[in-house]
Amino acid sequence: MFVKSLSVLAVAAAGFVGAATSASAALILTFGPTTVSTNSPATGASGVVSLSFSDLGSGNVLLSGVVENTTGFPIFGAGATESQLTGFGLDLFGAATIDASTFTGGTYLSSLIAPADADPFGDFDLGIADNANYNGGNANGALSEGLSDTFSIELVSSLSAFDLEGSILDGLINNLYPATDPGAGLRFQQVNAGEGSDKIANPFVFRDSSVVGEVPLPAAGWMLIAALGGIGAMKRRKG
Repeated sequence: MFVKSLSVLAVAAAGFVGAATSASAALILTFGPTTVSTNSPATGASGVVSLSFSDLGSGNVLLSGVVENTTGFPIFGAGATESQLTGFGLDLFGAATIDASTFTGGTYLSSLIAPADADPFGDFDLGIADNANYNGGNANGALSEGLSDTFSIELVSSLSAFDLEGSILDGLINNLYPATDPGAGLRFQQVNAGEGSDKIANPFVFRDSSVVGEVPLPAAGWMLIAALGGIGAMKRRKG
């Protein structure tokens, strides 16, 4: 499953290289064991979202994203190994507005919701989902575990792509608490553990400022790359 996940993700990320050639930085949002859940314990549903910001000129910034359902890696909470990721929500913290006419969804997360009601986590400025209801609705062919999807939308801002990304990063870091205003979240349904559905928020945020013109693999990909590097190093030491 993990290898399949990486192969799908690599294709998705490659598709964004050409679309975001002037990206100055990227944010990686990891939703896992440390995130806030509407369930106690959390179902174990998890995901990773990579966001890149590219200057388009005239006050427009292209936001490009890769969303991956990582449920089952790792296993935590109630022990979920299967789920349907139905939505991703993000606050812009007053740093930009959305040009809804420019939205391009993916195969699974094809609907734009702006704003997105994410009770009990308040509203997100930007919602990407498999239907027009972030809170509910059926999982209409949503994102299964091990799969990823992409989206893009233009943001209108007085900030450059780099400064806008920094402003959103600051907002995510400074709005971890209270949980009713977490800055970013994921919605899951058809989870095979706990109460069967979950909303999670307060991701661990990593800024990869070395990224220029590409969207990085989400955390699961970097974990595998690091592991392969470690194996190579061990072989060299043995040799």
